[in-house]
Amino acid sequence: MKRNKYWFKSKRFGWGFVPISWEGWLSVALLLGLIYLVAYLNGIFEEPVTTKQILSYLFDVFLIILISLPYHQKRSRDKIRWRWGK
Repeated sequence: MKRNKYWFKSKRFGWGFVPISWEGWLSVALLLGLIYLVAYLNGIFEEPVTTKQILSYLFDVFLIILISLPYHQKRSRDKIRWRWGK
């Protein structure tokens, strides 16, 4: 069985990458689950939502992305940059 060493490939247009293996899809699912958990812990689903809760949630999402980006960059074929297509 051939094993793909890359989890992501660059998007054709825009900034970022897309999953190309089951590990990449699992990683994306875990990130989305973590973002959902952070939203729940910050009380985003409660009424009424305060500005403090929203800012805390956005800061937490920013940290999650900032921490996970270098990890995912190592498992991507190309560097993350803006692309205009081929």
